[in-house]
Amino acid sequence: MDDVEAVRQRLQQLIDDEAPIRRVLDEADMLLGRVDWDASLFAEVGVHASDSSELDRAIKYFQRAIDLRPAHAKYHYDLGVAYNRSEQPGPARFAYEEALARLPYLTDAFFNLAWCYIFLGDLPAAALTIDKVINAYGAMELPQKADRLLSCVAPWLHSGSTGKTPPTVPQLLTAGLSSWGEDFSVARAAFSDLAALLPAVSAGWAIAKECAATAASQLDLHDEYLDGCDQRRVIVRCAQALVPEVVTVNYAEAAADRDVTAACNAIVRVFEPGHEDELVLWSTEGFGPRGAGTRTASLFGTAGMYQIVPIGNIIEVTTPDAATHQLYDWTGDMVALCTV
Repeated sequence: MDDVEAVRQRLQQLIDDEAPIRRVLDEADMLLGRVDWDASLFAEVGVHASDSSELDRAIKYFQRAIDLRPAHAKYHYDLGVAYNRSEQPGPARFAYEEALARLPYLTDAFFNLAWCYIFLGDLPAAALTIDKVINAYGAMELPQKADRLLSCVAPWLHSGSTGKTPPTVPQLLTAGLSSWGEDFSVARAAFSDLAALLPAVSAGWAIAKECAATAASQLDLHDEYLDGCDQRRVIVRCAQALVPEVVTVNYAEAAADRDVTAACNAIVRVFEPGHEDELVLWSTEGFGPRGAGTRTASLFGTAGMYQIVPIGNIIEVTTPDAATHQLYDWTGDMVALCTV
């Protein structure tokens, strides 16, 4: 621990002294050799390298951080940013998908992933990702970057809204989204037909299949949901996170559940060590991206009920004794608890 802090202080001193970036990174490589088990240091150096346009080295630092802590969502996100800056939308796409598979409400990853799909020419995947962002913000004003994304896909979506027969890809996508939550049988059919028109190895295909399967689950067709589940996750690791919200979540692996599970897992580790393997009960109220919506949760642990309020990438926790605490970096390791 002392070595880690000493390395961190030396790196910060180099940065504060505005040393040339190559010198900083060369010395960082020597220092990191002393603490090659600490993922956070590799990630911190990676951010500095990425911000300084040393992108090849930044990518290597983030990859090392991920090797050490593969469940940490932000390391995958930062890797995606470095790939984006080096004009590699393919690898960036996979990095953002890995981040969202671990933290399904990492809003910046949605925006960046949508751009990757646009650059890769997968407009169905981009449109579904953008729709997810829009619905997450609800009645709140969308940021300007959302308007820019919409302007890229709107002409394509409108091109298919003229009642053509047979239905076009944009028509089916629009039909699936507009019927979501109102008539899941219509949504299931629309997304199934949409998937049939898309290449079977594309992100758009996998997300459309996930939407059709989720709509089927709302109709109590649970076998249909599970059929092909693994294949969809191979093509798009975060397929569940890109499905429009549903009123009822049937599976503990669903996007919102995994997000809350991460928070509950952190709380149990901090406040009730030794009870990580016990049954945990929790409930949620409200959804939306961090910092943009009200999402609260209640965790019923051994000591009683914990109230959870996400604030940015921090969670504010009110413990059973009414004390208030703030937890940082709670999104770190996604190790699912036993939940009911």
